[in-house]
Amino acid sequence: MSGLGGPSKTTSSILAQLWSMLISMVVNPFLAWGKYRYGKRLDAPALKYGAKDTMICEYQTVVVLLGIGLTQWMGWWWADPVAALLIVPYVAWEAFEATKDAFSVDPEEDAKATG
Repeated sequence: MSGLGGPSKTTSSILAQLWSMLISMVVNPFLAWGKYRYGKRLDAPALKYGAKDTMICEYQTVVVLLGIGLTQWMGWWWADPVAALLIVPYVAWEAFEATKDAFSVDPEEDAKATG
């Protein structure tokens, strides 16, 4: 939250960060699709939730790129922290859904099925 106090100078290379995020934007959808596909095929909920987690990372990447872009090109020092706050509702919803699903699992029945 220190970014909300005013503009700050970055010490790391913006270009390296942008390059990494752009690669992530290209790779993550394919990775999520593969995880979900095999999770469905193997009836593995962990893989399907892994796919959702990968898509959360994709969403974060897009939002961070927007925040950095607005900060660099428009001079809006507050855009990056505000963009980060936009991620919270989506992540909270996915966490709620995952927790709801986790509580619906009967550990004894699951142990009988695997053991």
